[in-house]
Amino acid sequence: MATKAELEKELLSLKLELENSRLAYDAKKRNMNKTDAELMGKTEHDTEGLSQILVNHGLDLDQIEDLGATLIDELKMLHKEKPVTVLIATFILGLFVGRVSK
Repeated sequence: MATKAELEKELLSLKLELENSRLAYDAKKRNMNKTDAELMGKTEHDTEGLSQILVNHGLDLDQIEDLGATLIDELKMLHKEKPVTVLIATFILGLFVGRVSK
């Protein structure tokens, strides 16, 4: 069984590890925000800056474009295969938008 002194020593080491982890996370976050701000300032009208920001955050522009095309294809197939479901969903969406816009 662990003694009180051993447990306190382990608790202190865990607290130090947690604090170091928080400091590293904050530094990374500040660095990432700074990098994004620099990219946006340098390339105000350039799509390459946006692409670089997406890459920094783990996103790829080609994947996003493919996802959009896939979504449209799926919606077209849903419309053809289950028209009643699409009709009901459209009605509910219209009802919701109408209520929110009042």
